[in-house]
Amino acid sequence: MVQILRKFIKAERTGDWNLHLDAISAMLPYLAASGHNLYTKSAYVYLMKMQKLPKDHPEVFAAFQKGHHVMRRSERYWAGLSSDLMIEQVLMRSVKTAGGLTRGRGMGDVQRSQWLLSMPACGEMNQAVQDLTGIGYHTSEQHKEESQARQKRDKDDILTVLSFIKDRDPFKGDDSLRNIENGITADSSVNADSAEEVGKGIIQSLVGKNIMDYTFRKKQQLITLGNKTSVKIDGELVEVDPQLLFQRCTAVANTLFDDISVIFQYELCSVPSSLFDSNGLPREAHKSVLSDSIWNLVKSETTEINTEHVKYVLDGGSLIHRIPWVKGQTFTSICESYVQYVIKHYADATIVFDGYPDTPTLKDVTHVRRTKGILVQRWNSLLICHVGRKRRFSCQIHITNRDLLKC
Repeated sequence: MVQILRKFIKAERTGDWNLHLDAISAMLPYLAASGHNLYTKSAYVYLMKMQKLPKDHPEVFAAFQKGHHVMRRSERYWAGLSSDLMIEQVLMRSVKTAGGLTRGRGMGDVQRSQWLLSMPACGEMNQAVQDLTGIGYHTSEQHKEESQARQKRDKDDILTVLSFIKDRDPFKGDDSLRNIENGITADSSVNADSAEEVGKGIIQSLVGKNIMDYTFRKKQQLITLGNKTSVKIDGELVEVDPQLLFQRCTAVANTLFDDISVIFQYELCSVPSSLFDSNGLPREAHKSVLSDSIWNLVKSETTEINTEHVKYVLDGGSLIHRIPWVKGQTFTSICESYVQYVIKHYADATIVFDGYPDTPTLKDVTHVRRTKGILVQRWNSLLICHVGRKRRFSCQIHITNRDLLKC
């Protein structure tokens, strides 16, 4: 699909008519398989009409062969633009920038007419001023995508993606499909990797049919990881849309229950929505609510605590914010100030810093949610400080990109 997209962009940018039709034809199976029915119909009819273009309109076909199916603002090789992009970059840009209709003039009939009629005069005045001063706006032959800075940025992006894939190694193990971001594995009914074959079958069923009367069947389309929920009825797997099921159950409940709220006592989705978000990740815990509940429980069952043999477990991340750092202070003096603080306020304490092994942990879900797709590299170690009465200090270091950003 990426190669098809590259082919289409090249056809539009260079004005290659034959490559344009070839790219549209290659897109058809994927549009049909993914359920983009209107795009499928429109592209199918478009290709049929363009195949008849040499016979029906030879002069238009000759113009398209010369690259006139796209528009240009300059004569550079890679400067072709589709009509919708030209509208956005010229007409809509002039409407929305300084002096445009959306900058306080209003969008009434009078304002639109005045603005449209004044644009040619403004263009002539602009050109006259450029001729008078000898200063004009010209673009270089080099395209911005060919600059050294852009090439370096593209290379860095590729290396970032490769590093992400290498660290997670999503292609190691079995051959089942999985989401490399959250680790959800697809079952055997998911056939997203067969999009081209599925789409070709749908396109073949279009041959000889009236496009206005043809109806696409959802069961012919792809089964993706997002709609893998299915039940077996008479030995056949049937896909279930949780949202549609919920709507139907709600409609039926209006005639079956006097109080419709009783049906909301049950979960009507593949995973409990009270525990999981729509992206498949567990919902984020509300620590403040949990803390209040714990304190209320402790206050209601207050007991005397013998502080003589109490052992404290301190959060290292929270401890860092307890002592202000003095400018110019060395690491040794900063560390010593923390040691003194812990000895003074806690008799026997274990300080635990944020550290996790390479193996899957419960914190991985939080890391995925926090990064939002940004690569986070972790160094495999753990920082645990033990501070006792004799001021013995031992540690192993764990650092994350998040900690570096904090520093």
